[in-house]
Order: sequence, then C-alpha cells, then structure tokens
Amino acid sequence: MAYSLFNILYKLRSIPNFSSFISSGIHSHTFLLEDLFFILNPYSMKYVITGGAGFIGSHLAEDLIDSGEQVIVIDNLSTGSLSNLSGISSNDKFRLIISDVRSVRHWEDILDGNTIIIHLAATVGVNKVVCNSLETLENNFQPTLTLLNQALPLGCKIFLASTSEVYGESTGVCSSESDPLIVPSSHCGRSAYTLGKLTSEHYCLNYSRQFGLPVIVARFFNAIGLNQIGNYGMVVPTFVRQALAGEPITVYGTGNQTRSFCNVKDIVRAIRQLLQTDSAYGQVFNVGGSESITITELATYIKRVTGSSSPIVYKPFPPHRSLGKDILHRKARLDKICSVAGWKPLTSWHTVIDEIIDHQKVLLQSRPREQYAYV
Repeated sequence: MAYSLFNILYKLRSIPNFSSFISSGIHSHTFLLEDLFFILNPYSMKYVITGGAGFIGSHLAEDLIDSGEQVIVIDNLSTGSLSNLSGISSNDKFRLIISDVRSVRHWEDILDGNTIIIHLAATVGVNKVVCNSLETLENNFQPTLTLLNQALPLGCKIFLASTSEVYGESTGVCSSESDPLIVPSSHCGRSAYTLGKLTSEHYCLNYSRQFGLPVIVARFFNAIGLNQIGNYGMVVPTFVRQALAGEPITVYGTGNQTRSFCNVKDIVRAIRQLLQTDSAYGQVFNVGGSESITITELATYIKRVTGSSSPIVYKPFPPHRSLGKDILHRKARLDKICSVAGWKPLTSWHTVIDEIIDHQKVLLQSRPREQYAYV
C-alpha cells in the first residue's frame, strides 16, 4: 500500500515525544526500524491490557507477545505482580505502565485506531471485595467509563471481562446469557462487585448500540491456573497451599457448592477467538469450564494428589462474606460462544489442578516456608 506524506506524518504522531525526536536528531534516540514498520503497517494491531500484571492478564500478555503482537499493560499492581511479567518484560514489543486506569495521562501516546483494549482490571477475590464496598463499586465501573470515552473517538475495539456473579443464585443447571441478572439484596462487598460489573456491562453495550463502538462482554466463570494466588480468597491456590503445608484444608459451608473451573489458557484462547470474530461484537458471552464438581470433591482430590495428611475441616462462612452465605451452584451454558466463535474448553479441571500442584511443589522447594505461606 502506498502512503502519502500526510498519512506517514499522521501515523508518526503516535510515537511518544516524536517532536523532540525530530528536533534532537535521529541518532540521539533509540528508534528501531521495527517501530516504524509497526506504525506504518495498516494491518498491525496493538493490544492494551488493563490489569495485565494479574493472573489472567499476564497469561494473555505472554500469549500475545509469543504471537509477535505489541502489548501495553496498564496495572497499578494492587493485586498484580511484576513477577508475572518477568518472562516478557524485556521484549521490544512489550511496555508496562504502572498506574490506575483513571490516572493515566497522554492517552494519545497509547491508543490509536489499530488498538484493541482488553479491560481486565478490577477489584477481585472474595476477601478483597468484601473489605471496602465503595472502593469495589468504583473500581469495577469507573475505569470502564474512562476507557470507553478514550476509545470512542478512535473506534478502538474493547473487550470487557465481566463475571458470573451477575447471575446470582441461578435456579437452573447452567447459567445462560439470556437469564435474569440478580444482585444480592445486602449492601455488602459482593453486591458492590456485582453492581460494578453490571454497570460496566451496560455502559459497554450502550456505547456499542448508540455509538457503534465495537465491544465484547465476557462473563468469566472460576478461572484457575498457574500464578493464581490465594491471598484474596481464591479457593484452588488456598487448598493447594494448605495441603502442601500440612495445614487443615478449610471448606466453608457444607462443601456441596458446585463450581465449573476453567483453565486460564482456555480463557486466553476464548478472548482471542472472540476478538477475531466479527459477529461477536455487541454481544455478551459466557466463558467457563464444562465440568462441575463440589468443593468437597475439590478438597478431597487436592489432598489425595498432594499426598497430604491435612484434615478437611468444615467451617461456617464468615458473616462479612455475603452474610454467611454462598452461591450454591455455578456453571456456564456455553452454546453461544461455541456457535459464534467456535470455542469450547479443552482442559479438564483435574489436569489443571495437577499442573498447579506440581508447580507449587517446585516453589515450595525453592522458597523459605514463611514466603510460601503467601502463595
């Protein structure tokens, strides 16, 4: 494709501090031919991942970098970790901005018409969610509105990570995208989390319908995998840590609650397939596992595979966790994403659990006991 001088200069404006680059001379700046090719190539894409130092975001960033894509991660590191990005931090196509989305300046140096925004940043984890309802509510919708307003003039594609929490206590075997959406009646952190995510969904879908912004909403169900931590109440890393440390494996409630765990690698694949599917834009999709297990089955399996002598102990839910209750059953109906994007989960939950246990055993051997207690 031939470029006019105007086209070239317009695209060069996306280089940060390009004016100083021109005035100071080419040789005084680090400027690679690959950078120029990226800017001038009309088919190249740039991915901006908010929350990219977190569990799902870091897996996605690594997958995109491995595919040769350019990735910018925005993360305030409140729950994310730089160690999650250690494998790609030195890559020329990777850039990290340590900031809250709402505090980012100079969006013109980050976004252009070839940018895809993948919005994963949120307050996550049961323990963190319940600590501050107001913070949870604001963190889960205000950054979304910031991104929508920045994306709208450029027509950037946006992928919003929502949650299965919006279905509340589903009355059916599986939750479908067309099911009623339910917010817990208490004004607790869990309600704030759900309301924040629902507000983000409504903003995204209305920007799509009213302004034509290309948006996809995905409701994630119980992601698990390597590098997930148990600090904020995630059940799988918590059980694995307890089992390997010889501590009681703590099950809240009866243990009859069921979940459909999904490998984070399958979730990354779902994100990429949806983004590549034109008919997916303007729609909502479930993303989750296809197998259901009880929390007792999960604890029993982890105890057996680790060879742990830990007892399985049942305790009532703490009052601050949804007033001592939990959602009993959570499983995604996956017909829609399978039909539209051709996606389905490929990894069974026990295969992922085995990988997590093997990985944590290696970490346990290489870390002092007091450090491992926080993994």
